[in-house]
Amino acid sequence: PPPPPPLASPPPPTSPTPPPASTFSPPPPPPLTPPPPSTSPSQPPVVCGNKTTPTTLEAALGCTAVMGHLTDGGASGVVNLTNLEYVYGDIGVGKNNNLTSLTMPNLQHVYHRGISVNLNPKLASLTMDNLEYVYGDIGVLDNLKLVSLTMNNLQNVGGGIGVLDNDNLASLAMNSLEDVRGGISVDLAPTASCDLGDFTSFCSSPPN
Repeated sequence: PPPPPPLASPPPPTSPTPPPASTFSPPPPPPLTPPPPSTSPSQPPVVCGNKTTPTTLEAALGCTAVMGHLTDGGASGVVNLTNLEYVYGDIGVGKNNNLTSLTMPNLQHVYHRGISVNLNPKLASLTMDNLEYVYGDIGVLDNLKLVSLTMNNLQNVGGGIGVLDNDNLASLAMNSLEDVRGGISVDLAPTASCDLGDFTSFCSSPPN
């Protein structure tokens, strides 16, 4: 009988096409222990709070990092958290009748949660000049005397942004914004100054 035909060689394996890389690469949170280093070499890091007990603005005055939630705690007048660089939770300031100004000039990252500043009838300014990254949402709502909202260095937001019903808001500055993973709703007077970086077109859009 004739010899059997030779076996055909199997086709070479094909590797699947890798999915396109995401353009959004949020920085991984530094470990909870040891605490993140301070950007001020002469100042040792001071870590405050824990995952279960909120830290108030007053208690955070000397803190470099807050582990857990940061709340207003009934703070009044002008609050300036000059040392704070990291929050491993959320920032919540709400229904405070006495807070007039909140500044966190060296805050860089808010990990795990977001920022909520709502229903503070005397708050006139909210400033976080060096904030770069927020894991969750940013909501600034119903602050009737708020005139200035400044987050000049903010680049990435893992959630959405809502700036609504702040009737006297004259300046909204997020001019380094590059990536927002949720929706954007901004409600401003036609005369207000607004810069949202790559999303500045939302300055003139009605809220969703």
